[in-house]
Amino acid sequence: MIYYPESICVSEIRFDVRDGRVYDVSFVGGCKGNLLSVAALVEGMEIDEIIRRLRGLSCDTGVSSCPERFIEALECYKNGEFDKLNGLSDREHLDRQQSKWDHSYMIMPDMFGEEMSYPCEEAMKLDCGKKVLELGCGQGRDTIHFAKNGYDVTALDYSPVGLKALNEKAESMGLAVNTVEHDLRKPFPVEDGAFDLCYSHMLFNMAFTDEEVEFMMGEVYRALKPGGYHVFTVRNDLDAHFGIGNSRGENIFENDGYIVHFFSKENIEKIKGGFNIVDIKYFEEAELPRKLYCVIMQK
Repeated sequence: MIYYPESICVSEIRFDVRDGRVYDVSFVGGCKGNLLSVAALVEGMEIDEIIRRLRGLSCDTGVSSCPERFIEALECYKNGEFDKLNGLSDREHLDRQQSKWDHSYMIMPDMFGEEMSYPCEEAMKLDCGKKVLELGCGQGRDTIHFAKNGYDVTALDYSPVGLKALNEKAESMGLAVNTVEHDLRKPFPVEDGAFDLCYSHMLFNMAFTDEEVEFMMGEVYRALKPGGYHVFTVRNDLDAHFGIGNSRGENIFENDGYIVHFFSKENIEKIKGGFNIVDIKYFEEAELPRKLYCVIMQK
């Protein structure tokens, strides 16, 4: 059986029940060593005994813990709520990513670091105005640097936790940033032709289908002034994680609870819409390292 918890690092809790006892427990994602220990310790234990032992164990983050969600899974089994233990569709897996990111931002206040990213540096080299629309800003790693360099930034993200961290950081630095909580699969809350530059770093790698990415590309086109630039990055098909994990369709794969949409140069050409591609630059980032394309388009 598989249980899909919300608001914790773990994306799946797997277990089997035989004669009232629990076996073969595993957790996808989360703190690997701790959860391996939990799985080993409860092997062959009665359901009620596991619930009794794990009850009340919470995380320091103030949100639900893996033991509490494991209890939920076992109680679903006890109550015959097998529909909650059935598999989810690909679309349902994609939709559940918001709570995953909220939780990640909560436990990692500077998840992506504070240094300006390579694509942000590239965006600032462009000969364009200073009005920027940033999509999927998260905790504001690059937003802060745009603001520091005199850009008028409107930053959109669907994570209230990420936006809260960004607002607090901007306020502490005396920087003005307009943040908006928004699901980017819906029409952007901005006027036509209002921005000189649209920027995003790994946004399109999130849990979006090709159709949703093409919709967002159209919204970016609408939001930009004639001649405006669209700078974005995507993890590419050379990346070590490409093709690894659970497939969610359309070059989308889930690893450790995070869903990533990978792109080839052909995919980029497909989604460009009315834009002209100015440049596609290969670069690497972080420990794996992640292998990405920095794409520069112009309206």
